Amino acid sequence: MENTHDSVPPPYVARPPPAQASSSSSSRYRTLPQPVTYIVWMSGKAFRSFTSHELPAILESTHKAFDPSIPTSSIRIITHFLHNNDGAWLHVGGSGDATMKVRYVRIVAEVPMVGNIRLSLERKQELMARIVTAVERYEGKKAKETEIDVVVREISSEDEHWVRRQVLS
Repeated sequence: MENTHDSVPPPYVARPPPAQASSSSSSRYRTLPQPVTYIVWMSGKAFRSFTSHELPAILESTHKAFDPSIPTSSIRIITHFLHNNDGAWLHVGGSGDATMKVRYVRIVAEVPMVGNIRLSLERKQELMARIVTAVERYEGKKAKETEIDVVVREISSEDEHWVRRQVLS
């Protein structure tokens, strides 16, 4: 299935094919480094409204500790809340809609590869452990009751159909 411009969330734009790239468009845009993206899905019961810690800030500081070389502006955190009124539900086995019954957090970390260099298994496990610790810190005293899923994906820039660009004024 091919991506279309309409299906791409901002601030992403389609990368023009090399033959169609014009010099005027390249002067208007600056290609930015591939960001690290955290995609978070959280059930209504796992959401902590009475906490002094914000999950995005915790994930950001966790990743900065994991990789201090990355600029903070290249860390993206997208959060999806699983609530009935948003149409995003958590269905668990035969229990039906469990968005307010189950403490559930799923995080997918998309980490860009540098050239052909992949993260070692130890580095992936370290990042996963840091993410789990970050979620436990966010959940506080309810951490033991929270189901946490963590996935680390490595993204190659050659495999991407989209490129991040910033419009220059």
